[in-house]
Amino acid sequence: MFFIGAGADEVTDDHEGYVAGRYRDGVRSDIWTDVSRCTSGTFTGYLPACECGWQGADRSATPAGYEACQRAWLDEHFGPTVAPQRRADLGAGFAATLTDADFDWGRGLNQLLASHAWAVAGGGRLLDSAATWRS
Repeated sequence: MFFIGAGADEVTDDHEGYVAGRYRDGVRSDIWTDVSRCTSGTFTGYLPACECGWQGADRSATPAGYEACQRAWLDEHFGPTVAPQRRADLGAGFAATLTDADFDWGRGLNQLLASHAWAVAGGGRLLDSAATWRS
């Protein structure tokens, strides 16, 4: 899950959230594993995780557990840890309140572009409605 709202930059990029799977031997999957595409029964549970090393409690390996992990990453980690610091750094430049529209929940680039009215520009970059370049 990427933060894509106002104030997104290298600092918020260091907190890319993801849903990890817990294998039968207890090992956690990595950020590159799309647990939603793995065969049913591959994992004993899901857990919210962040590339910074934070991880939350295990949830069921179900679609509801997957969504609960996404929400837990936002509510338990990004919201209380990253958002206050970014507000202090950027003031009004950072969203006063976080909403689902401020995040790419892994819906894919086409849906992301449509939901945020971003236009694809040359060189694989995106131009947002504020006319700032994002790579």
